[in-house]
Amino acid sequence: MKNERRKNYRLRDCLTVVRCPLKYLFDKNYFSKDISEEGMCLFTNSKLEIGKTLKLGVYLPEEKSPLIILGKVVRRHVTDDPDQPYLLGIEFVDIEENIKNKILSHIRFYLQRG
Repeated sequence: MKNERRKNYRLRDCLTVVRCPLKYLFDKNYFSKDISEEGMCLFTNSKLEIGKTLKLGVYLPEEKSPLIILGKVVRRHVTDDPDQPYLLGIEFVDIEENIKNKILSHIRFYLQRG
């Protein structure tokens, strides 16, 4: 059995995530594998380097606009999917308290639904 290194619960949730280049012109679509208040895993076709910082727009179903979050690539694994060959571990950087609370509310809602 693999030891769990995370201190926060991760909700397995397929969310649409976009990478935000300058001036918020969204250019890449990703899909999340899971999300917590401190990070997320993303399926992607981009081989991003570990340590790279990204500005992401995370779409929660209950929010009208994406949550803009700064994240750093901390892990990268190769998948078997030719369309999304990489799984990236993203750690949120300097996440605002109100955004963290929206993510926590999203996780709690789905946990309560079962």
